[in-house]
Amino acid sequence: MDSKKRVKILEKEQKAQEKFNKKYYREEDLGKEKEKRSFFVFWELIIENLWKFFMLNLVYGIIFTFIAGLGWWINLIFIPNGEYSQFISNIPYMFVIVVFLGILLGPVTAACTYIFQKLITGKRFCFFSDFLRQFASNFKQSFIFGVFDAIIVASVLALWWLFGAIMSIGADLKTAIIVCLIAFLLFLYYSMRPYIYLQIVTVNLKISQILRNALFFAVLGVKSNILSFLIFVLLTGIGVLGLVWTPWLLLFWLICGFSLTGFVQIFCVYKVFHQHLIAPEEARAEKEAELDSLTDVQFDKNVKNKETENKNEQD
Repeated sequence: MDSKKRVKILEKEQKAQEKFNKKYYREEDLGKEKEKRSFFVFWELIIENLWKFFMLNLVYGIIFTFIAGLGWWINLIFIPNGEYSQFISNIPYMFVIVVFLGILLGPVTAACTYIFQKLITGKRFCFFSDFLRQFASNFKQSFIFGVFDAIIVASVLALWWLFGAIMSIGADLKTAIIVCLIAFLLFLYYSMRPYIYLQIVTVNLKISQILRNALFFAVLGVKSNILSFLIFVLLTGIGVLGLVWTPWLLLFWLICGFSLTGFVQIFCVYKVFHQHLIAPEEARAEKEAELDSLTDVQFDKNVKNKETENKNEQD
C-alpha cells in the first residue's frame, strides 16, 4: 500500500474516532482534566522547588559577583580620564571580562534552561548530574551565545549612561529615533533569547537555524514576550531599589533573583515553543510509528498469504 494512502486512512480513522467520542461520551469521561491557571502553576513550581532556585541563583551570584569585582578592580587601577588613549587602554581588559563572562554565562544559562524545562513539563531529572552534563554537552553553542549575552549586558550598561547624558542636554529627533531603534533591537534579542537556549538543550540544530527559529518564535509569541519583559522590568526594579534605596531588597536577588528572572522567561514562552516545535515533532513521530505498525501488519499478512498460496500449490 502506498504511504500516502496509509496517511489518508489514518486521518479518516482518527476523525471517525473523534466524532464517535464527541457523540457518545462526555468530556469528563474521556479523562480530560481541567487545566490549572498558569498563575497558580507558576507559584506552585516555585514553592515546591525553592531550594533548586536558590542553588541556581547561587551559581549566578558567584559568577556576577566575581565579574563585578574584577571590573571594579580594573577600573580602580585604570581609571579612564579625559585622555582618549587612557580610555582605549582599558578596552583589552574589558574584552577579557566579556569573554570570561561569556564562557561561564552561556553554558550555565543552558544548564539552567534545561532544569527549568524539566520543571515546567513535570519530567523527572537529577539536579546536580543533569546540570553538569548539560553544562558540558552544550558548551560550544552556549558559549557563543554567552559571549553575545555578555556583550549585550556591557552595551546596555554603556547605553544607560549615554542615555542619561543625552537626556540631561536634550535630544533631537534623529537621536531619539536612534535610541528607539536600539531599544527595539534589544527587546527583539530579549524576546529571542529564551527560544535560543531552549533549542540548544532540546534539538540539534546549527547556529543559523537556531537564530532563524528564535526570530520566528519571537514574532509568534509577542504577547508572551511582552508579559515576560514586564515581569523582568519589575524584578530588575526591585534589584535597583535595593542598591539605591533599601539594601534589604538585595536579599531577594541573593536568594532567587537571578534564577527567578530566568525561570519567568522560560515559563512565559514555553507554551509557544512547545506548540510550534515540540508538538509538531511529537505528532510526526507518532504518525510515523503508526505507519510503521501498519506496514508491519501488512507485511505479516502478505507473508501469511504467500505461505498459504505455497501450501495450496504444493497440495
